[in-house]
Order: sequence, then structure tokens, then C-alpha cells
Amino acid sequence: MGDDRDELQDRGAHLGADASAAMSTAEASQAELEEIRFAEPSDGYFGEDSATLGDRVSAARQAAGLTQAGLASRLGVGAKVVSAWENDRSEPRANRLAMLAGLLNVSVTWLLTGRGDGVDPPETPVAISESLRPFRYAFCVADLDEARRFYGDILGCRLSAAADGRQDFDLFGHPLSAFAAPRDQIASPSLIDPEGVPVPHFGVLLDWDDWRALIERIRQEGLSFVLDPTIRFVGAPGEQGAFAIADPSGNTLAFKAFRDPENAFG
Repeated sequence: MGDDRDELQDRGAHLGADASAAMSTAEASQAELEEIRFAEPSDGYFGEDSATLGDRVSAARQAAGLTQAGLASRLGVGAKVVSAWENDRSEPRANRLAMLAGLLNVSVTWLLTGRGDGVDPPETPVAISESLRPFRYAFCVADLDEARRFYGDILGCRLSAAADGRQDFDLFGHPLSAFAAPRDQIASPSLIDPEGVPVPHFGVLLDWDDWRALIERIRQEGLSFVLDPTIRFVGAPGEQGAFAIADPSGNTLAFKAFRDPENAFG
């Protein structure tokens, strides 16, 4: 009889422990919901009205100094999965979302809503860019999937509108339109400029840190440069960095950065 009583007491203790654990889990979940509901809004840059989950994942990844492939490796998923998240073609499941937040040092709340612990908005562009307008460029590629991988996953362009035979990208604020065409119909460079870069080519003037970060991403992908990264006119007012790379269809892109952006046109 005493043994039965002890067994009942043990069962009661276990049930009580289970109930306490369930209560703690429920309270934690409720606390998370309360945090989402009542967290102070950010300055709006990453808020729900101005950014998506994909925007926030991309911003946090870049702030952490990771490529899409690097983040994918740490999460145990493919690079295309991370690309799909950042371009809002799919969303991470709850367990991946928690891992993502931990790896990127942001809160789940911030990833979902833009409120709570996250990354700072980008700095205001330098004055020289305030009078400039986005420049649009349309070009041909032999394979749109290759283009999405190169421009989206490697260069970090955001994928925008798409239609049969066309994919648009946001290249550092400038709209690109890639059109599918037979490889033999894609124009070959007509000459090489004095810097050794094929013409025609296109690209962007970046700030110094973005220029260096892009070089690192390209190197991590094991890609070759058309023009190796170089710094010219060291110590002079026009000191600048430059490199060039070709996309999978042979289109050449050149990226430059000026130590002093005010000298970009001077």
C-alpha cells in the first residue's frame, strides 16, 4: 500500500513538472507575442510598411559580413534557399527562423516585423548622390537562371520584376533588365580600354567599404576577375580602387570606389 502511495506521489510530481514546463513554454511564447505587439517601432527603414522579411534577412546577413553561400552553409541549407528567402519567394520555417536570428545576432521579432533588436539602417548617402537619378541598363544573357545566380546571389542584387524571357535586378539602386538571347547573339566586346577592361561594360561607383566587401564576396565564390582589384593614384586627390568581372554570359561589369567620393567627377 505504501509503495502504491509513493508511486502516485511520483506520478503527481512528474505531472506537476510537465505542467510547469508547459506553462513556462506558454509564457515564453506569450512574451514573444507581447514583444511583437508592443515593441517600439524602428525609424521606419526596416518597418513592415517599407521592408519585407527578405529585406531584413539580406540586411542582417550583410551586416554580419556573410555571403548567401556562407550563411547557407551555417544553416545547413542550399544557397538557393537563402536567395529565395531574401527575394521573398519563400519564408524560413520557425526553427530555421530562430537559427537565423541567432546567427545574425538579431531578434526573431525584428526579422518578422522590423521592431526590436536588429541592424541599423544604412547611412544617408553622400551628398554627391543626392542629385543623381537611377540609371537603367538593359542587356542580353544566355541563361536567366545563371544571371539570377550571378547578379542575385553573388553581387547581392535584389530580384524585382520578371516576365517571360526577362529578369529585372536592383544593382545598388540602379535597375537592370536582363533579356534571354541565344549565346551567339550576345555582342562581343569591340575593344579593350586603356585599363584593360573590355568595352562595352557597365558598373557602379561604390563607397570604399562596399567596394571591398564586394571583392571579398567574389573571392569567396572562387570567381576570376577580368581586372584584378587595384588601387590607383595612391595619396592623390583622385585615389581610387577598381576591378572588373564578367557575368556567365560574358557581359563585363566594372566597379570603382573613390577614397574621397567628391572627386568622382573631378
